[in-house]
Amino acid sequence: MKKYLILLDGPKGSGKSTLSGLLKQNLSNTEFFSLDGERKLLERTDSIDNDNKRAFQVITKKLKDVFEQNKNAVIDSGISEERLKTLEMISNKYDVHFHKFSLIAPYDVLHSRVKERDESKGRDFDKNRFDYTFKAQQSKSFDDFCIIDSSKLSPQEMFEIVYSKLC
Repeated sequence: MKKYLILLDGPKGSGKSTLSGLLKQNLSNTEFFSLDGERKLLERTDSIDNDNKRAFQVITKKLKDVFEQNKNAVIDSGISEERLKTLEMISNKYDVHFHKFSLIAPYDVLHSRVKERDESKGRDFDKNRFDYTFKAQQSKSFDDFCIIDSSKLSPQEMFEIVYSKLC
């Protein structure tokens, strides 16, 4: 089977981390990356956008190492057009099949999920940041993405969709 890169894109609360966890349980020879996870490992600056940029740079460096080791990769991250182009270039360079998935759900479902998650972790819900990321997600073009509505499917059903694309 050809090496692959799976991108799980979507707004906060869409199920990227949940789906990534299921993939992690079922895929061998695969490394997993999360923009949020990489950002948390970096020293913070005064700008979350700058922190995200730096975290993405770390991921791209690690991706190259992963593909040189003939492994696969999954990235859990909201993605910009510029970052998407970078991932496409890396995939092409290493002859890796690039699978792109966009997880979606209605605003009220996402809002409820994120607010509940934040409260369960003892964090304040940042509605402004939530709205900002939701709006950014809505403005993207997903012409060559497989769209998965996480409000209509269970995590297992989402996993089966992604997994079926690899076979």
